Amino acid sequence: TKSLQFRQGEEFETKGFSTEEGNKIPDVIVHYPDGRDIIIDSKVSLTAWDEYVNATEELVKKDALKRHKKSIKDHIDELAKKNYQGIKEINTLDMVIMFCPNEDAFFRLPDKSSPKVIDYALSKRITLSGPSSLYATLKSVERSWKIDKQSKNIKNIINRFWIFNYSYNSLSLIHI
Repeated sequence: TKSLQFRQGEEFETKGFSTEEGNKIPDVIVHYPDGRDIIIDSKVSLTAWDEYVNATEELVKKDALKRHKKSIKDHIDELAKKNYQGIKEINTLDMVIMFCPNEDAFFRLPDKSSPKVIDYALSKRITLSGPSSLYATLKSVERSWKIDKQSKNIKNIINRFWIFNYSYNSLSLIHI
């Protein structure tokens, strides 16, 4: 979003990797200043969820909800098999964020099965995220970058002060 101060190639990137298992292409890799990374995948299908939400017949709703939960589980399994955490060029936080643009599709399942879906994802090292939780995560990463840059600027100012101080004191000794 426009309110995040991320630059492509610095705080995030989009690129694929060749591994022994084939090409792996995460949607986004977000970098922390300490060299750690977060992988974000956003290829969740909401077709069955859309059918569920728009269905008027109870039998159709029930079937669509069942297919939606299976679709989520299958995508979790698919992400786990990709094992982005095992790519040598990525220093991941040992999890992948599975982004869904509709939080209700994960977190407000009508049959109260959301906790089971969340637990299943976590057991596979997948974190489910909607827009608000992804935004909060990215804002905390952005804050880490700001603190890191401020710290480096402070160190730079202190180093320049000591260089100036040394030069000034050296000049003072010459005139004595």
